[in-house]
Amino acid sequence: MTGEFFKLYCDTHDQYHEMLTFLEKIQYQFYSIKLKSERPIKVVIKGLPKKAKPEDIHNDLIDLGFTVDRVSQLTGKITNQLLPVFLVSLPRNMTNATIFKLDKLSYLNVSVEGYDSKGVTQCYKCQQFNHTASNCHIKPKCLKCGEPHQTTDCKIDKVETMYCVNCEAYGHMANYSKCPLYPKPRKGASIKPNYTSIVNSLVRPNVSFAQAAAQQERSKITAPTPQQMTPRNGQVPSTIPTQTQAATTHITKQTNTNNAKSECMGLITQTLSQTIQALSLLVQQINSIDFSSNTPQPSSTNKHKTQRKKEIRALVEALLDDYDE
Repeated sequence: MTGEFFKLYCDTHDQYHEMLTFLEKIQYQFYSIKLKSERPIKVVIKGLPKKAKPEDIHNDLIDLGFTVDRVSQLTGKITNQLLPVFLVSLPRNMTNATIFKLDKLSYLNVSVEGYDSKGVTQCYKCQQFNHTASNCHIKPKCLKCGEPHQTTDCKIDKVETMYCVNCEAYGHMANYSKCPLYPKPRKGASIKPNYTSIVNSLVRPNVSFAQAAAQQERSKITAPTPQQMTPRNGQVPSTIPTQTQAATTHITKQTNTNNAKSECMGLITQTLSQTIQALSLLVQQINSIDFSSNTPQPSSTNKHKTQRKKEIRALVEALLDDYDE
């Protein structure tokens, strides 16, 4: 529930359209939020003279290959004078998305920016908020007298006693910004639509946010990397050479797939791979030594084996210290 309304969320675009058809058929009062893939592209064009005609801009855009719904000139809120800023509404498609790259129009240098209305959206049909008249199926209410008809059809030219159809109080109309029920403008920096956001809404129009999030989570799940225990001082890791080689191959493949990541991660992975390769060679050399022989050997041979083991252990400890750094 949200106030006197309750919200219905649809999982797919087909469910959304079926719901609209059903509510219109039973003549239920409601308003809908248009799908993002069906919303028009709204941009503002700056750089044209104030005296430029919207009809001429409309024709010039059509000559460039764009499909234009409407071109209007913005006015100042305080002065109510025309501004050299033109609002263009286009159907959402890949061709019209390239309008953000437009830099010349009518032989003049222009700039195109996404249109972002920082104010409050109010329906001029039912005089309520957060939706537009094009998606409103609620009985109309007049802004002047509050009667159930469109404001444009009202016979009153000048309002003597103002009445608000929202708070049902006299003294102001429904579009008065200081009305108790008038919503506050959103806070924080607003994100204007751009070429990337428009294209992303067109590439996957039939994928819901929940489906896209689930696919992203599944892509993060990878096979577990084999872990190796750090050997204690004086002990030799009991790793089979084939397992070490498999771990080295896995890390090498993982490095190749993550070339797009930061350079720091690549250096760490490369160092780890080299360290494991060196350890695998040491393991092979240690396994080649027969420590289980109980046959008495000359003292010189025993000294040679003891010295060899000390050298190998020292080399392993040096490699591990280097890896820790």
